[in-house]
Amino acid sequence: LRQPWPDAAQQCLLQALQKNALDDLPWNANTTQLLARLQWLHRQQPDQWPDCSRAALSESLHDWLLPFLNNIYSLAELQKINLHDALKNRLEWNQWQALDTQAPTAITLPAGTTRELDYLAENGPVLRARLQEFYGLNVHPTLPNGQRILLELLSPAQRPIQVTRALPGFWHGSYKEVAKDMRGRYPKH
Repeated sequence: LRQPWPDAAQQCLLQALQKNALDDLPWNANTTQLLARLQWLHRQQPDQWPDCSRAALSESLHDWLLPFLNNIYSLAELQKINLHDALKNRLEWNQWQALDTQAPTAITLPAGTTRELDYLAENGPVLRARLQEFYGLNVHPTLPNGQRILLELLSPAQRPIQVTRALPGFWHGSYKEVAKDMRGRYPKH
């Protein structure tokens, strides 16, 4: 069959996406993390940030996704869409400018390494890094809104050895026990 008129194809695609809860869109780690950051901001400031839950996105497909459906005639062709830009289309210009400031993607640690924040985590955002990368950090890292980041301190084998929202308390408290245990398990480190 020849391809349908663009408007008819777009309406069919939007209906199929709503029916399938947006599963046919080209989700990847980058877009999923962006969505998690936007949802976190919405939970913090619901009056300033749009709801970006799958349900809200599904209801507003005409607003943010329709401009990206030109020359798309099948669910398979949806993989060509730049979903990151489409989600960005949901934001106003000032919100897009403030996104990286209010919900940064990464934090630089005293060791000079930059580690990604995980906004998908249940108690997120979470910062995971080896314990040694936090040496010299005497103040607990926070987000611009003042919320403390949940730190997951990892062993050299990348296994969690401590989870905390009070890094200075960890240094003055249970660090001695953790260091003693680490010396036995990882003598080179």
